[in-house]
Amino acid sequence: MIKITKEIYQSNIHLENTSEYLTIDLAAQNDSRSRDCTCFINGSITEVPKVIFDKKNIITFKEADKIDKELLKNVFEEKKNRILQYSRVTKYIKRNQYLECFMEYEKQILKPIVTISRIIYTPDIYDYELCHISRHIPKDVVAKIEQLCKISSFEDIEKNISLSLELLDSFEKKFKQSF
Repeated sequence: MIKITKEIYQSNIHLENTSEYLTIDLAAQNDSRSRDCTCFINGSITEVPKVIFDKKNIITFKEADKIDKELLKNVFEEKKNRILQYSRVTKYIKRNQYLECFMEYEKQILKPIVTISRIIYTPDIYDYELCHISRHIPKDVVAKIEQLCKISSFEDIEKNISLSLELLDSFEKKFKQSF
């Protein structure tokens, strides 16, 4: 598929008999175009280009911007407060309404604890949710988050609420030390 705009020609190519996940992002652009879209962060764990041909040094690298600690504090507190409202989940357990319980569990417990774990371990990409999280955070934390994702009953959800509160406590201690 070729995407053509006034400023850039781009095609994502898959070579036959190679891994289905391997693609080549071919891009050609006008020299007058801003270089912001071809600038990558040194040491980034999310975007690591392998430049094969760059005749005019279009691809550039820069140091990461400073992390906005105030923003992270606000996000941490908002997510913490969500988790502490776990009664929004338990009320559906008492009502024996699994689908509603699952929805609230994901919203009030699972997603906030994932965001908090990212704030602790990958603050520059705290909003990446579960994308590549197994590569980004420590294996023991990955195992706990996997456990939080494996639910099939109200009992699992109740256990996971307790685990989430324990994780929140440990993350809060780490957060206070780091920020």
